[in-house]
Amino acid sequence: MNIFLEFLILFILAVLVVLTHKKLISLDIVSFEGERLEKIEENLKLNLNVFLLKILRKIKIINLQFSNFLDQQVQKISQNATQKNEISKISER
Repeated sequence: MNIFLEFLILFILAVLVVLTHKKLISLDIVSFEGERLEKIEENLKLNLNVFLLKILRKIKIINLQFSNFLDQQVQKISQNATQKNEISKISER
């Protein structure tokens, strides 16, 4: 459940960053020189890309944790099945 809440929070933050980026670009900043406006846009795009990479990295970590959890559960199930199989063989004798 915590994984889904964490993902939801990261998704909301990503949406807020995108909306803020769009709003800043749509503002009337024409009074600045053309180069400065391009630098502002470039910095915003870089910050957005860094933020999205952090989100993707977090999703990858969550995915790895989940796959490790599933592997552990499969190992426990196979151990229990092996133990039950051994017990049934002993009881047959």
